[in-house]
Amino acid sequence: MIEKFIKIKNIGIFSNLSTKSDSNWNGSFSKTNSIYATNGSGKSTLCIILKSLIEKNTDLIAYKKRVESESEPEVILRFSEPSKNVYFSSNTWRDTVNLPKFLIYDNHFIEDYVFKGSISTNSTKKKFIQLVLGGEGTYLFNNIKSAQRELQPIEDKRLKLLKDGLQADEELEKKFEVLNKAFVSLRRKYIKMSKSIFEDFKNATNNYLTKLIPNVSISQIEISITKKKLDYFPEIIFDFQGSEIKLDSPNSAHLNGQVKYTLSEGDKNAIALSFFMATLDLSNCEDKIVIFDDPLSSFDSNRKQMTLHFLTKIADKSKQFFLLSHDHILIQKFKGLNPDLLCLTIQNSEKDSVLKKIDIQTEFKSELHKDLEVIYNFKKNGAETESSKREVIRCLRPILEGIIKVKFYNDIADNIWLGEIIASIRNSKENDELFSLKHLISDLTVINDYSKSFHHDSQNTDNIIDVKELKMFVNMTLEVFKKI
Repeated sequence: MIEKFIKIKNIGIFSNLSTKSDSNWNGSFSKTNSIYATNGSGKSTLCIILKSLIEKNTDLIAYKKRVESESEPEVILRFSEPSKNVYFSSNTWRDTVNLPKFLIYDNHFIEDYVFKGSISTNSTKKKFIQLVLGGEGTYLFNNIKSAQRELQPIEDKRLKLLKDGLQADEELEKKFEVLNKAFVSLRRKYIKMSKSIFEDFKNATNNYLTKLIPNVSISQIEISITKKKLDYFPEIIFDFQGSEIKLDSPNSAHLNGQVKYTLSEGDKNAIALSFFMATLDLSNCEDKIVIFDDPLSSFDSNRKQMTLHFLTKIADKSKQFFLLSHDHILIQKFKGLNPDLLCLTIQNSEKDSVLKKIDIQTEFKSELHKDLEVIYNFKKNGAETESSKREVIRCLRPILEGIIKVKFYNDIADNIWLGEIIASIRNSKENDELFSLKHLISDLTVINDYSKSFHHDSQNTDNIIDVKELKMFVNMTLEVFKKI
């Protein structure tokens, strides 16, 4: 598992990223983790660093080098299983032996493995083979292409001789026989293997598509081995409301390749996510670190809710899980489904960046919510100091102002105080929305006057607060709050 990011320097937005440990967090990642950060704060940079490590592609970090820095990029990652540090410096990864396996879903996944510009390319098809067929399938595919390249000129030479009415010599025939036998054997193994796995993959993908995009399914995944097209790449055929969709270049005669115009961005992302989830189902994700970077872009609320349940299942099964997102509400909901979720955030300054723990449920609460927590905590536990009692009193007016401004949004400006709100209620007519609060004027006025007396006297700490009186006003405030 990844234990911590010890150092990330001069990559993307990070001049120097470190982990901030404190009494609430020792700086080590958990089994299930989330990282909240606004767009442009560096969460995707973390993904790129890890992709560079697992793909052994140092160009990914070179592309992200900070332009304004003369120093070279540096990375130190701490792994706990196996226990070791992994280093990146001088454009080289070091000590990368026996690292755990990773699977990463990010905004590049759809173009890497599914389609670019709504068209499946040789590049995406090769990646798709790696994703679905794994190392053995990729090995067979590469060897078929190599054998095909070696066999083709021999076969062309034989055909030319036959066309000219000549017979190929014994040496040429022998060479053709050996190469063709090896080629046919490889092709047979590849087709047999891929047929079974592609069928499983189709069924697993359709299981997710029915939940995310019910009018789309995969009808077939086949290997291209026609006489005109011997590329051995997989071709994915979709069924969209009874019509066939292929990811080839647009062909008006056959109506192929119209994904660009048939499916929305949300639909395309749903297909990509279904591909990824199917891959996780068919592989043993118990030994993998799974990372999702903003997986719900272009999704409506129904798809988001369904995906959260998918992610919860994967988080439970995987060796380690990371959810990176700019959407704090998404992480709050995911936390509700995963109580043990470790919630982190990236804080950036001009000189450095820090990865620190946050309480996602309180970090983004509204001021009204926080003030209500203060007075409910006082009701339950009391207040030991004068300053804590004053904090309870400070909350009374904002609570009433807040609920009235929410309920009567069109009638109350955001920049007026409770005293002005009371005056507006007092002056309201029978047909006015605020008229419904007239019966609360007396209680609102008493609470406002009580709160103001301590607000105006905030510097006079000799004015001792009567706890019984405070409890009475807290109860009165809550009763008025409920009536509003």
